[in-house]
Amino acid sequence: MGQYYTPVIIKDDKIKTFNCFDYDNGAKLMEHSYLRNNFTEVVVKQLLNKKARLAWVGDYAEPSDVKNELAEKFIEIERKDAQYRVKPKHNLMENSYGLCFINRSKKEYFYMDDYVNQVYGLQKGFIIHPLPLLTAIGNGKGGGDYRGPLQDLVGRWACDEIEVKTWIDEKKNPEYKNITSMIKFYEG
Repeated sequence: MGQYYTPVIIKDDKIKTFNCFDYDNGAKLMEHSYLRNNFTEVVVKQLLNKKARLAWVGDYAEPSDVKNELAEKFIEIERKDAQYRVKPKHNLMENSYGLCFINRSKKEYFYMDDYVNQVYGLQKGFIIHPLPLLTAIGNGKGGGDYRGPLQDLVGRWACDEIEVKTWIDEKKNPEYKNITSMIKFYEG
């Protein structure tokens, strides 16, 4: 059976969930985790210049699937996502090119353009968007999950505080590590 995923965002006490069907997408992780996918990009837009905790929660997920004490809370929210669901808007972001994805909890970041340059040619077809994979809880438990290289990195950022900006000031944030070179998600 396939596992269905729901992105969950928590900022302060405000909770938002997103339903892939509202954006004419499939619910399995690898049905929508691609660059320029409108469902994935609407979640990215929620984090543009705003910090919030994020997890892409699978319906087979268990708290032990990731090393984060907040996993249980995110899974509970996913189980009743209808009460937190964000209604679709038509002002969707076109794509994530030119953006920097920052994990404020782990002090890590990657630049989308650099990521695309390093996986271009490895990927046959669409380029995988790393954000859903990095924040996924439950990967590997159902059909449609990611089963490519670097599976051990899937879920690395789950439940962490994420922010998306055009760049990160490395002089002001010397403790932050650029992880672009270590994330190469692709299906061969």
